[in-house]
Amino acid sequence: MNQPLPFQARTGCPACSGEAGSLGYAISNVPANSVRIHRSESAASSIPTGDIDLAGCLSCGFIWNTAFDPDLVEYSSDYEATQAYSETYRRFLRAQADELVEAYGLRNKRIVEIGCGHGEFLAEICEAGENFGIGFDPAFSADRAPSIKRGSFEVRAEPFDANTKLPEADFICCRNTLEHLADVGEFVSGLRAVIGESGEPLVFFQVPAWERIAAEGAFWDIYYEHCSYFTAASLTALFERNGFDVLSCERSYGEQYLSLLARPARDSGRPPLACGSGFGDLIEAGHRLQQEVKEWTTLLCDHSTGSGPTILWGGGSKAVALLTTCDIADGVHGVVDINPYKQDAYLPGSGVRVMAPEALKSVKPERVVVMNPIYVKEIRARLAQLDVTTQVIGLGVE
Repeated sequence: MNQPLPFQARTGCPACSGEAGSLGYAISNVPANSVRIHRSESAASSIPTGDIDLAGCLSCGFIWNTAFDPDLVEYSSDYEATQAYSETYRRFLRAQADELVEAYGLRNKRIVEIGCGHGEFLAEICEAGENFGIGFDPAFSADRAPSIKRGSFEVRAEPFDANTKLPEADFICCRNTLEHLADVGEFVSGLRAVIGESGEPLVFFQVPAWERIAAEGAFWDIYYEHCSYFTAASLTALFERNGFDVLSCERSYGEQYLSLLARPARDSGRPPLACGSGFGDLIEAGHRLQQEVKEWTTLLCDHSTGSGPTILWGGGSKAVALLTTCDIADGVHGVVDINPYKQDAYLPGSGVRVMAPEALKSVKPERVVVMNPIYVKEIRARLAQLDVTTQVIGLGVE
């Protein structure tokens, strides 16, 4: 395990300017970009690195990486973060889009998505309600955009920032993007400002749930691009403080995500809510993270001397975080991913090779560690199709 960095007390929560408390969880020299594609082991090993040093706000409960440098992170066409090759995830996208369309009458409406990737969710919600959508994402590739039979959408391969003019919208969504931004208070207040008084669009944000990360000690969900972490209370407080009425904030996708729905409020915003964590809660979360690092380091070390290979299934940020935090790339034989763009690439930092599922026929793994347990059922079915018999271990709570 990397040695923790010395923590220096910092004030000024990015969400509410409240006082910071240390989690006592810090890691040095982790990959600054977890899902960029590297076609050689040497390229994957010589990548920019940064530090993680977590703190929590005692006022609002927001968690952030105090050592984050946004200049180290690059979002471009070789940034490969999609989960949409999984049928489990595609069903989730369809169900989420259908529920929003039915619950809020999103038919023949104008949809804007901030951080839309290749447009998978934007396509689903436009098709479900015959809507017109505009997406923003610097990592978008036009040849990866889904095709739809009803509705229409376009994606602009650019970031949504202070210089972006917000198109007219009835529904604004931002999924799995806010956690990548350091100045979350500035971003949400800026969004409220550009909405102005011209309308009352429904606003939908989705982020990883810190409650689950803390409860499981899920250090594999802490990586450099994710510089911001939210509880339901801190996410709600952030939006209410910046001029939104929050309609709901609920867990989804196996309790992994927080899904917040809000509308612009008529007043200027509410005062900060008393929803922060105490020092004890922050320290307890940090200890749980450290304990899981120790346990998985030991487990992977034991497996490296076992009777057969250990394979990770899922060549994304979770695998990168697991391997670089535990610092035991020798403990795994390789990584499997169903995304063809990731196959034959190498994970940043560790340089472990990514292979197609069919490679397991010759590898004959002793065990497969599934990086996201929500995919265990789907992966077991794929292994059965390949006639590969192996132990399947879900990372975290299945």
